[in-house]
Amino acid sequence: MVNRFIKIIITTLVIFTGFNAYAAKIAVTSDRTEIQENESFTLEYSSDSSVDDEPDFSPIEKNFHIISRSQSSNIQFINGRLDRKTTWVLVLMPKATGKFTIPAINFGSDKSGAVSIKVTKATASKSTKEDLVYIEAFADTNSAYVQSQIIYTLRIFHAVRFRNASLSEMELSDKDANIEKLEENKKYSKFINGRRYEVFEKRYAIFPQSAGRLTIEPAVLDVQYIEAMRTLRNKRIVSDKITVDVKPVPQVIKNKNLQYWLPASNIMLEEKWSGETDDLQVGEPLTRTVTLTAKGLLSSALPDLSTKFPVKGLKHYPDQPSLDNKIVDSGFVGKRQEKIAYIPSQPGRVTLPELEIVWWDTQKNKMQKAVLPAREIIVAGGANQLSDGSMDNDQAAKSIAGDTSISTNQVTNETPATGPENINIAGVSKSVWFWVSMLLLLLWAATIGLWLNARKDAGQSGSTVPKDNREPLYSADGIKAIKAACDNNDPHQTKEALLAWGKLLWQDSPPTSLGHIAERVNRQLSKELQKLNTALYKPGVANWDRNALLSSLQKYVDEQQKKQKTDSSRIKPLFRIATNQ
Repeated sequence: MVNRFIKIIITTLVIFTGFNAYAAKIAVTSDRTEIQENESFTLEYSSDSSVDDEPDFSPIEKNFHIISRSQSSNIQFINGRLDRKTTWVLVLMPKATGKFTIPAINFGSDKSGAVSIKVTKATASKSTKEDLVYIEAFADTNSAYVQSQIIYTLRIFHAVRFRNASLSEMELSDKDANIEKLEENKKYSKFINGRRYEVFEKRYAIFPQSAGRLTIEPAVLDVQYIEAMRTLRNKRIVSDKITVDVKPVPQVIKNKNLQYWLPASNIMLEEKWSGETDDLQVGEPLTRTVTLTAKGLLSSALPDLSTKFPVKGLKHYPDQPSLDNKIVDSGFVGKRQEKIAYIPSQPGRVTLPELEIVWWDTQKNKMQKAVLPAREIIVAGGANQLSDGSMDNDQAAKSIAGDTSISTNQVTNETPATGPENINIAGVSKSVWFWVSMLLLLLWAATIGLWLNARKDAGQSGSTVPKDNREPLYSADGIKAIKAACDNNDPHQTKEALLAWGKLLWQDSPPTSLGHIAERVNRQLSKELQKLNTALYKPGVANWDRNALLSSLQKYVDEQQKKQKTDSSRIKPLFRIATNQ
């Protein structure tokens, strides 16, 4: 009976929402936007809803060969919602050099976006007829500044299929350098001297911490493959050693006595306001959002801006900063965003001082400044402020979230008009609310039906949700795995255990590196994670303290436990970490 009831409700909702059909959104992405004329690349189209018709890819063939194409669909029913994603993947090879735009592709009446591709001439290759396997390793610069970004690329070319292959870990002369992986490993094809090679590419961003000569030791590849006549061959290939001259902080920056050092290729400072700054009432909240974006730096390296926010005459309520790292072709783009709600406490004119960020332009080798000019706020008297011009926590939270509609008591002597035009408007409003109410009623009934059905299924089969998944922070299995890895003094095993724990804790945006976890935890744990990250690339050098890592992890978990706002009856005893003395 419950199932029949659910079918009726779903059918009704489908009929009701069928009138609100809209065009499908089709996303298009390329694994690379700059290639050489003899290289292949992958183009992917995806849609979360049904498209009008099969795609017409013929416009692409004007400038590119379509090497292969494939299509896949993925359907999931999550939390009572049907998710469907269809993906079309094309492998393309350019016909000529130059800058090209892959035009919007028609999917019937639906349409994708366009993509720009730059095709350059092929570079000279070391390959000879005997080189079935070889390595290229290079940095994007031979001179950099301390703590600035260096892009290191390693490419493995092979015209044979490997049976076994192993690649050495990266090793640097700067033991404290920060190493971050750039995107997933890439695979593509390239024709060299008439021979087709499969290319495996890895890219890293290196942030040196010491001035001097930085050496990236050669990568060593041991492979086993079958040659002609089915002969099994073993081969070791070694890449070139890479050196980069790392320069210290320039004296002109040292003379500024700054609390930070920002070597980047570009830095932008922007602000947004939730309302007008020249028409503000006393007690009326106004939210300021300041965003600092740096090309060639991680967000964790960007300075705290909140010290510039306090202003006399304005109550201020800062929010937690938001940190984000984006990966582009040129490396990392770090972004730090800070929000603060201002509440005028008295009428008059208030001046927000100029906000200046000094940084070093690594492209032009000179000091630059990103500036937000001073701004004047005009405050009129108001009868709605509290005695001290402040607001409660709920008001501050609403203001920071962008909801500045703080309710006030208003008195009016106006009498509502009763003409025919106003009566019609009221009738339309009531009609709209009637249908909205009916839709909400149907959704409520469907929810009840699904809940009853879920309880019935649960009673038959039992719960399938692992206990630790409901409380990932206190996952005993996750903590035990980390402790076991630390006991073995194995940095790689510890990294994998931490990533597994992190993916359970941040399921909406799972971390893919220790650096991602370090950005989300407190300073003490972040510092220990950075030491572990360094140890991963220094074989045989034990420069990480497993006991300190476990201790800082325990303190972080304890801090988060205190912040939990769930019913105390649902919080289980925390799994304690025992460190080795």
